Amino acid sequence: MLSFADRQAVAAAYEVVAKQAGKPYRIAEGNSIAGTGQAGITNAFEETLWSPGVLFEYAKIGAVGFNFHSNDWNSFNQWDAYAAFHFCVPEAQFTAAYSHYSTADGIPAPAPVPPPPGNQFTSQYPVRKIQALYYGMLFFAQATGHQGRLLPVTLNTTANLKAWATLDPTNGEVNIAIINKDKSASGSVQLTVPGYKRGLVKRLLAPSFSATTGITISGQTFDGSQDGKPVGTEYGEFTTSENGMFEVSVGPTSAFLVTLKKRDRDQDED
Repeated sequence: MLSFADRQAVAAAYEVVAKQAGKPYRIAEGNSIAGTGQAGITNAFEETLWSPGVLFEYAKIGAVGFNFHSNDWNSFNQWDAYAAFHFCVPEAQFTAAYSHYSTADGIPAPAPVPPPPGNQFTSQYPVRKIQALYYGMLFFAQATGHQGRLLPVTLNTTANLKAWATLDPTNGEVNIAIINKDKSASGSVQLTVPGYKRGLVKRLLAPSFSATTGITISGQTFDGSQDGKPVGTEYGEFTTSENGMFEVSVGPTSAFLVTLKKRDRDQDED
């Protein structure tokens, strides 16, 4: 089985071919565990922290997009237990999809089975559950808003920690994503970014690495959401530089995004 580094090397080679052909390069299918998933990993906060790192890694080699693969009709009673979103599906759609999946290889379709516990048939598609994967996708989207350009980063640590930075072309803001997958390391992260004086910190947190509920981003959660909108009050922490350096605390198995704004005239006159 190829390691992640090996897969990146293969992907990078194809990116060169796409560039020579003048075509955008996109990873069409990928996820943390092939086939289906594993409880406590692909439906947990571990997946949350893994996913934005993967997106950054492929963006670095030139990919313009990445599709997290979700087979809605698989071996889990024809439901993907580890998809980013779960919906309450109309009975007719459930039956049609089940039959299509079963006959795709010419095998006669058995009688449709009922949806898994906790689901319900409905006339529309209300949200049933938003999984851990989506928090990581949202974190990455916030870190790369307006097609932000990746900036070079120098990282000095022995912890299982990654740092990524982007420049927002619309307003000159710098977004720095710190992802700490270390289960024991914690402390202060010191960030040196010349020309910036103030910023806003938003955190990605959970009760534990294996938590499937209680995940929050900027203080909000999707637990109990009926319409896909976050629940709770959004909040962040203001930070200012001291002698050109920002210092932000980080705990084990957590992440944060700090958005740095350029100095303005009023601040320079203070």
